[in-house]
Amino acid sequence: MHFEQGTALKSITFLRSIRVFNVGLSSIFCIEDSESIIWYHRPQLRNPIFVAAFEGWNDAGEAASDSVAWIVDKFSSQLVAEIEGDTYFDYQAVRPNISVGEGGIRQVSWPRNRIYGISLDDSDRDIVVMLSHEPNYRWKAFCVDILQVISELKCEEIFTFGSMMAEVPHTRPTRLTGIGSERERLDALEVLPSNYEGPTGIIGVLHEYLTQNHLSSTSLWATIPHYVAQRPQPAAMNELLNTFSALVGVDFDTSDLASQAADWVNHVNDAVADDDQAVEYVAELEMRYDSGDFAETYELADEEFPSAEALAAEVEKFLRDQPPEK
Repeated sequence: MHFEQGTALKSITFLRSIRVFNVGLSSIFCIEDSESIIWYHRPQLRNPIFVAAFEGWNDAGEAASDSVAWIVDKFSSQLVAEIEGDTYFDYQAVRPNISVGEGGIRQVSWPRNRIYGISLDDSDRDIVVMLSHEPNYRWKAFCVDILQVISELKCEEIFTFGSMMAEVPHTRPTRLTGIGSERERLDALEVLPSNYEGPTGIIGVLHEYLTQNHLSSTSLWATIPHYVAQRPQPAAMNELLNTFSALVGVDFDTSDLASQAADWVNHVNDAVADDDQAVEYVAELEMRYDSGDFAETYELADEEFPSAEALAAEVEKFLRDQPPEK
């Protein structure tokens, strides 16, 4: 992957031309160099794949965003662009962080929508990764900015990761649901079709834009146990990454996540072992999982099941009390 060096560390490109994106029943005219997009480099990529995750509503347990961050951390990556946040964020909802550095100097770190170019040495394809927050404002314009990045970098396939809480046991492999332009590929990997209807997040809106523009797109969602929904979620990350790598034909070594997932299961087992009601509830979830009973939402109504909030609090307290790994 070759990066063209810019003349400045950070420069906002100027408007050059107009591109038309067909969305729904009408067309959206998109400025090819949007003022919201900050370009650092214009990489020459090999058959690039675009993958994105959005912190917030689409990201239970941060499994989705942690998965794309894993890709950035594991491979040779370079920041190529950002979608500027002031246009899209409510900073009272997505607050900046402040830190104290050397000499007591305080520095504010703002929420960012970062786009990385990643070179894979053992593959004939490169990856473009977007690490982002779900925007608070102007979702349609935000999606058009993403379409522009995809077009500029000539990405051939588009993937998004999501994660959601569900009535699934922590003792079984993570189930994935998904939608995609090529359903048969997902069926081959036992990704369940999504039949969800209801309120949606930025992922649902983005995929409508991708479909209307005849772009190959896939959305993978990991289901995580609602009673242990805190970060980290190594089992969900492992399943998302392995399924993604199989779909695009790249090789990911996720052995570190597999090991962390095994430890995570043991920790949660220990946390629920002393509560007979919790043990019975997990056994009920296992029976439903093994029988193929699955729903994309969870709703605890039966009185024989323990309080979801109480069980989650118990598990979280146990995991917090564990000594740090050495």
